[in-house]
Amino acid sequence: MREQQAMRRVSVVETPSGETQDVQTMTLILARKVALAYFPRYAGSVAVYDVPRGWVTAVLRDDPGIAVPQMSFDLYDYLNRPDVETILVPDSFPVNRDMVERMCSVCGMQKTVFIEVGNE
Repeated sequence: MREQQAMRRVSVVETPSGETQDVQTMTLILARKVALAYFPRYAGSVAVYDVPRGWVTAVLRDDPGIAVPQMSFDLYDYLNRPDVETILVPDSFPVNRDMVERMCSVCGMQKTVFIEVGNE
């Protein structure tokens, strides 16, 4: 069986300011704006946003600047690492929302945490 390398087609779009950006970058920017559209709840110094399951969380999950924990130890690690600023807690996360917010409340650093909930 041959391994084939997938080629990604990148479309380029001109922004109103005259700059060009690829569609993937613009999609990431739009997803973050949609996720940040509502007022956050604060757990200590951590801003917690509910994000409905759908295209927004799919795009955020693929963003290299957002950490996605799989276990509670991962979340604890990401909350205490200075190089991680944004975290997406998937709806399949094994710990409930109250425990996630308690973990966030003891974090001493400012972070943004998106919690995937329900349907879009």
